[in-house]
Amino acid sequence: QWAWQHSAVLFNQSYHMVDLEVRGADAFAMLEDRNEYLGAGGIRFQLWPGSGVFQARPKWIVAAEIIETTRRYGRTIAAIKPEWIEPVAEHLLKRSQVDPFWSSKSQTVMAYQNTSLFGLPIRLRQRVNYTKIDPVVSRQLFIDEGLVAGQMQHEFNFHLHNQLLIDDVDSLAKKTRQRQLIIDSAAIADFYRRRLPDEAVDVRSLIELLRQDPDLDRRLQMDSEVLGLSEEAVAAANQMPDRVQVGNVTVPVEYQFQPGSETDGANVRLPREAIGQIDDLQMGWLIPGLLRERIASMIRSLPKSIRRNLVPAPDVAKQVVEQIKFGEGSFPDAVAKALSRIAGEPITANLFDTEKIDRHLLVNVVVEDEAGKPIAQGRSLAEIRGQLGPTENLGRIDTDDHEWNRKGFVDWTWGDLPHEVPIVRGTTRLIAYPAIIDEGDNVALRLVDSPDKARVLSEGGLLRLFSIKQKKNIRAQVQWLPDLEKAKVQIARWIKPDWFSNWLGQKIVAIGLIEGQPALTKSSDFVARNERAVELISVATQEVAAWLPKLAGAAQSVSLQLQQTPAKYGDALADVRQQLRDLFAEETLVSVPWRWLQHYPRFLLAIVGRLQKLPSTPLDNDRQTTQLIRKHWSEYERLKKIHEQNGWVDPELVTFRWMVEELRVSKFAQNLGTSLTVSEKRLDKQRDSVRQS
Repeated sequence: QWAWQHSAVLFNQSYHMVDLEVRGADAFAMLEDRNEYLGAGGIRFQLWPGSGVFQARPKWIVAAEIIETTRRYGRTIAAIKPEWIEPVAEHLLKRSQVDPFWSSKSQTVMAYQNTSLFGLPIRLRQRVNYTKIDPVVSRQLFIDEGLVAGQMQHEFNFHLHNQLLIDDVDSLAKKTRQRQLIIDSAAIADFYRRRLPDEAVDVRSLIELLRQDPDLDRRLQMDSEVLGLSEEAVAAANQMPDRVQVGNVTVPVEYQFQPGSETDGANVRLPREAIGQIDDLQMGWLIPGLLRERIASMIRSLPKSIRRNLVPAPDVAKQVVEQIKFGEGSFPDAVAKALSRIAGEPITANLFDTEKIDRHLLVNVVVEDEAGKPIAQGRSLAEIRGQLGPTENLGRIDTDDHEWNRKGFVDWTWGDLPHEVPIVRGTTRLIAYPAIIDEGDNVALRLVDSPDKARVLSEGGLLRLFSIKQKKNIRAQVQWLPDLEKAKVQIARWIKPDWFSNWLGQKIVAIGLIEGQPALTKSSDFVARNERAVELISVATQEVAAWLPKLAGAAQSVSLQLQQTPAKYGDALADVRQQLRDLFAEETLVSVPWRWLQHYPRFLLAIVGRLQKLPSTPLDNDRQTTQLIRKHWSEYERLKKIHEQNGWVDPELVTFRWMVEELRVSKFAQNLGTSLTVSEKRLDKQRDSVRQS
């Protein structure tokens, strides 16, 4: 007690002594290393060996006297705590503040304070309020961190107004890519520095100032003029929607203004299950505000000999936007046709060099898995498909709902099928379509991404169910077919005999119970149709019985004519043989609808007629016609490949395929007639109606 009461005064006297050989004065000190203590003013000494705390060596001590013999020692020692010093030596302490910062927890400016006594660190890094210590710095930190960075818990009306306005302008900048709209945080801070009273140093002080001066809130509100917002920018942004319709899914659009980054431009996020509901044709029209710039970029990508008639590109692009009908057909084709009219020469979509079109002008589609994790992204479906890998399950929508993930059915025992089933993937609501899937000896229930796919798959599933339930009846009907064995022999070159009977049975079921019949969605309707199965299958068998001899006879005629045609007509023979391979491929025979299968005899007789007329037809004529047909057939094969890669089902593609077959008849055997009016122009129109990438 005595040492503590006298230490402050005595130490103050010893501190001012020039001679460091202090004797008889007490001092505070802290242990600096194992043996030496550091006292005020930088004096160093060791504990007197006879001291009672010599062995303990406390961190902090007060010494009643310091003596110097061969070494400097402190004697009459007491262990203390540094916090005891502050109450008795307040007038001797020195305080300094460092590292001021905005405290989100306290909603004010804080700093770290260090307290020392003649150089001894009494307390370090103590958090203290800094607003009264340095109000100027505190005000700046409040502006930078609290108001500009938004690290405030209190909601001020003016700040909410300003943040909404800033967000709107930031969105406009990203949409319109106008650099002058990019808001610099320094500009926002400067606005608050000019408008905010000097006394506003933290949340509490600002609340009080607003209470005293209600008009201050209005003065602190920004307007569009402050942020450089123009009417032109607003008009441009109105053409950049925040949400777009993709198939039957509405998804938000996120705009980025980050040149060079993967996500620069407009971005939409789709769950994997929705990827089948979008195509490149649709993606071209998604963002109206991008059309003019994209068209200008497309013009610049054309060969120089063509684009010199389309300058200046921005002005020509404006004309094109005014001429084309938004959303109709393929975007590149629509642009090409409009440019053809302006340039006065034919321009086709394949002349655009897609590598030269600015990437940010093409919508970036980000595909996500069930957890919302990106698994692919690209600005065309080709890019996306390449990243997604195997496509065998494309279009199938997996769900944890057991009702739509069942298999092993041999009868309709699951109740009625809804037309569509809503499901949720992350924040996106999808529409899925239930389908009955053929699995060989039974059927399963699954969800798919389009009604056309559900229809086609369900027709196959229903065919399987009816085949299971009418197995004996089908076998009897096939065996009844007149001259069945003769037909097998006549067509054996094209259809394997051991496969022929089963295929005919499946076709009879399809003709009688599936094709041309209303779609089945109710179990009661399935039961009713199955009860009429004997009658319906019998009628279908009569149709097949009348058609089969024509097919077999025409097939035999083709075989004989091929043998009789001289080898010098090699090009024509090669084309015919490829045509026959396409017509009689098992995949084609299984999927071909009766509407087109019943015309097979005429298709075959057209081949016979073509081969018979070869000797009297100039070879160049046949060759030119073959090239014309091959052009359309190549288009079909290209589109078919795209559809298979994307998991699409499109009845328009089926129609296009058989229109090519009818074109052959019209060119090589016009006397046989066609089942519909067909021409090159009609084929081109039909091709354009097919879903494309």
